[in-house]
Amino acid sequence: MKRMHTFIFLVLAVVSAMTQDISSDMKAAFANQDYLQAVTLSKSCYEADTFNIECLRILATAANKAGDLATAKKHLHILEAKDSTNTNVYAQLASIYDLQQQFPKAIKYYTILNKMLPNNPLYYRKNAKLYKGYGDKLESFRLYAKANELDPRDVLSLKGLAELSIGNGQMVMADSLINISLDLDSMNIGINYLLARSKYKQKQYYDVTKVFDRIRGQVDLNSYYNKLLGYAYLQIDSVDLAISKFQLALVDDNSPEKLHYYLATAYEKKGNLVGALEHYEKAVESGISPDLDLYHRNIGRLSLKENKHKKALSAYKDAYKYGNDPVLLYYMAAAADNYYKDKSIAITYYKKYLKSNHSHQEYRDYAKKRVRYLKEIVHQKKT
Repeated sequence: MKRMHTFIFLVLAVVSAMTQDISSDMKAAFANQDYLQAVTLSKSCYEADTFNIECLRILATAANKAGDLATAKKHLHILEAKDSTNTNVYAQLASIYDLQQQFPKAIKYYTILNKMLPNNPLYYRKNAKLYKGYGDKLESFRLYAKANELDPRDVLSLKGLAELSIGNGQMVMADSLINISLDLDSMNIGINYLLARSKYKQKQYYDVTKVFDRIRGQVDLNSYYNKLLGYAYLQIDSVDLAISKFQLALVDDNSPEKLHYYLATAYEKKGNLVGALEHYEKAVESGISPDLDLYHRNIGRLSLKENKHKKALSAYKDAYKYGNDPVLLYYMAAAADNYYKDKSIAITYYKKYLKSNHSHQEYRDYAKKRVRYLKEIVHQKKT
């Protein structure tokens, strides 16, 4: 019996020594940010002693930092059950569920953190962002406001409040929040972008260009902001600058329909009808929006200016197919009148126009007179 006790004591001593060695190596690996090694060692440590909270904590945290979210989440939930007061556990779970886009669970853990750490603005802000993405703008605004109350210098909370204000049409409040943010960090690109969007929405196009002048050279604009800036230039008649920005936007725009339309408008302002027609046609090629009738109508209008009556007639037919505007019947009649020797085609379109509900009296009077005149020509040819 005495030998048995001695044997057990020796075994326990060896296990204890091994555990201490693993624990020491585990801590060293974690401190050196060798998270894969830390996971391996902490897993061995935890399997040897499932009551060892430290091994469990390092296992969960190291797995999280190594990107093994499944392992991290599994052991964080075990930690949550063992120690419900550990805020770091809730912070990690909230972050993981946020990354995995399991937003209700992320909100759950950030809400727990809000209650446990009521003076920490970080978790109010993170929760506010989730509520915003989830569509609950009222709760998002409340949480951002609480974060801002706790830390008035937190530019991200100010930005969140400003974005919600813009979305709600509260432009004065939005600009006020943005200006406070810029006083804190004048070269913050995200805040400058937000100011540009606010001014754009308010149709203050000159101010939009001034915002981008301020951050010129600090960042390469993506397609969205090149398009936005190009449109602002177009509205203040800086046509060449508008064209250059629209061309840059085309490089990486996956839906270039509007860009081609804006380029067509810009080229037309310059008097370049060939360039304008080219981009109206490209807008049609890439078009999926309800504006297809507008593109075809403009192709017809410019084709008439260049005396390309057949092309104009075809474009107006397409425009009518998409838009069903009765005035297009009048334009089709005029194009057919100019193009076809057989005037019965033009007469058909003029009659269709007269049967429509279009109330332009000058057009209607001309169509009636033209039908009478063309009928006489057709009759004379027959006789």
